[in-house]
Amino acid sequence: MEHDFPGDVRQVGNILEHAFLLCRGRRMEPEHLPPEPRPAGRETGRTGPETPEAAKRRMIEAALERHGGNRRRAARELGIHPSTLYRKLKSWQAGKEGE
Repeated sequence: MEHDFPGDVRQVGNILEHAFLLCRGRRMEPEHLPPEPRPAGRETGRTGPETPEAAKRRMIEAALERHGGNRRRAARELGIHPSTLYRKLKSWQAGKEGE
C-alpha cells in the first residue's frame, strides 16, 4: 500500500507469485517482494531492479541449495517438472561458456 505501482494486473500477479515462492511462512513480508515495489527503507542490499530471469535464477539456486543440489526435490518445491529445471540450468551453463 506504501508503493505507487504504475504496472498492470499481470505485473502485480507476477510480483505476488515471486513473493509466494520465496515465502516459507504463513505471511508474506516485504523482503519476499522483488526490489522494485519494496517500500522505502526496507532494502536488502540489492541495487536496481531485478529482472524476471534473475529472480528465477535466484529462486532456483536457493531451492537447489536448500536441497543439497538435489534437482528433483528442488523442482518439486518450485512446482516445476525436473526436466524444466534441467533445461534451465543447462541454458544458463551454455550462457556462461559463451562469455
